[in-house]
Amino acid sequence: MMNVFNAELEETLKEHPTINHFFEQAVEEVPNAIAIETDTQSITYAELNNKANCLARALLKLGVKPEQVVALQMERSIEMVTAILAILKAGGAYLPIDVAAPRERVLYMLSNSGAGLLLHQRGILGEYPHVASLDTRIVPTDSEVTNLQIPMNHTQLAYVIYTSGSTGTPKGVMIEHGSIINRLVWMKQAYQISDSNRILHKTPYTFDVSVWEMFLWFFARARLVLLPHGEEYNIQLIQAYIRQFKVTDCHFIPSLLSALLKQIDSQKQDITNLKSLNNVYCSGEVLNCETVMSFRSSLYARYGTRLHNLYGPTETAVDVTSFDCTAHDHVQEIVPIGTAIANTEIYILTPDGRMCADNMPGELCIAGANVGRGYIHQPELTQKHFVEDIKRPNKRMFKTGDLAKWQGDLVVYLGRMDNQVKIRGMRVEPEEIENAILQFSNICKVVVCGIRNKADTSDSLLAAMYESPVPVDISRLTENLCQRLPDYMIPGIFMHAEKLPLLSNGKLNRRAVKAEIEAIQQAETTKSSYLLDDMEEQVLSVIRGAIHPLVAQNVSFNKGLNEVGIDSMTYLSVVVALEEFFGIYFDATMLAYGTQTDVKSLIDYVIKKVDRNNSTTRVTNGAQT
Repeated sequence: MMNVFNAELEETLKEHPTINHFFEQAVEEVPNAIAIETDTQSITYAELNNKANCLARALLKLGVKPEQVVALQMERSIEMVTAILAILKAGGAYLPIDVAAPRERVLYMLSNSGAGLLLHQRGILGEYPHVASLDTRIVPTDSEVTNLQIPMNHTQLAYVIYTSGSTGTPKGVMIEHGSIINRLVWMKQAYQISDSNRILHKTPYTFDVSVWEMFLWFFARARLVLLPHGEEYNIQLIQAYIRQFKVTDCHFIPSLLSALLKQIDSQKQDITNLKSLNNVYCSGEVLNCETVMSFRSSLYARYGTRLHNLYGPTETAVDVTSFDCTAHDHVQEIVPIGTAIANTEIYILTPDGRMCADNMPGELCIAGANVGRGYIHQPELTQKHFVEDIKRPNKRMFKTGDLAKWQGDLVVYLGRMDNQVKIRGMRVEPEEIENAILQFSNICKVVVCGIRNKADTSDSLLAAMYESPVPVDISRLTENLCQRLPDYMIPGIFMHAEKLPLLSNGKLNRRAVKAEIEAIQQAETTKSSYLLDDMEEQVLSVIRGAIHPLVAQNVSFNKGLNEVGIDSMTYLSVVVALEEFFGIYFDATMLAYGTQTDVKSLIDYVIKKVDRNNSTTRVTNGAQT
């Protein structure tokens, strides 16, 4: 069913055809209002507009033309937002690149997108051939600051965001101004965003959720709060920012929200830090019922904070469905992804293109204003996934590859029809990782799959099983992959096989490989690891029990946390497990990832806390005595 206000959208796009037009209108209305805040500085709407106009003029002098892709490799900051606005004002489309992205991946994105210019904040590592670079800090700010008068329309390209590709290389999704404007106008109206709202921007700008975080605020004359770069999983800092800046709207991937709620519960924290929150938005992963019920009994019960489950692929301007988890007294076994947003229609289709009946699984397809233009410079891939709308000739529909069903008028997500997995909310195509692994010598075949990280979270862990005559050096393989792939696409588990199972047609049997990995996982999980007398061994055992059993095999006293696969997300699970098991509370400064660099220092810290709490504390079989 399409939730439509087409006439209203049409009038909106006539008056303000691009994102930057909305920003410029806001500047006219509230020039002296604070636009963006960080822990060290703030900037008004007018000041931000002036800086963006100066940079936009510099881009025009460098030859930026309408629809030209302009890359940027910057940390989250006022300068980053300024650069994005400047690119849009100059008529270009922005391409965000992670500052830590491997060189080979950056080269591919620059080449594939045709970007001829790269904006950055400081000297970049190395030079990229055929691409001019501009340090945004050296752009003069005393030049003409009035708005540029460049003819634009809503069909112009606004941004290109690269996602993992099943063909072995990333694919750049093209989104036009009109599509993202529809998404932003809907969100402003649906959640009653006004000038009193404070929106926290903490999502990496290479992830499409960042798009509404970066732009929604000025649609409502509100204020943007920037979390420091690289602190996306620092629960303590996020809470501190929510309290300090009175944040009203914040996004969490479900696994991070789950970790936050568990930490609050385990430490019996006072949740007044979060009382300013009006809305919490979840997307990027499956939101489970346990997290919803925990949220309802804490933030919703005490402050009326609402929890919204959003769904949408990058190809359809961030989100296309929504579900208010706090408007329903009881959520069943699966949390729905809800109903379509404005000017959007959801179809659930059989393999032969017929509409599915209620409770009948089928492929989720999306039509309407949010549908993107396609994949940049990949026409065959575009034609495969962006097809003609089954109801409206000459309009396009996006085939998501997601399995879903109707449950009354609600859409319920059932998983993927292919091998795609989500890692920290990021879409990952195993084929791209497999392609990189196969470049390593002696590896003949490989299967990469996603397995559940913990039974009670939405997060997944990447595992790879490879075929080779003899086992390869995993440290060298990992080092090689780090030069090709972002860190979240590096498998946490590598397993050797002399022969991988095949199907009758000679293709790799992915299901059998995944089943074998999960069987080993189950065997590791059932091993008893709590019958220890030595305190150091006991703490080590709890750490191992808090993370994936196959990764836990790597954990030992003399290794760094990164080295054994404990990243910022996993660290949260480890802290909660240690606090629950030993009846201790980590000091606020020790809760952030990075305060402990190796396993031994973490163990020493826990032992000191136990001794400090009660010098007679003894732990046996998981019980304190």
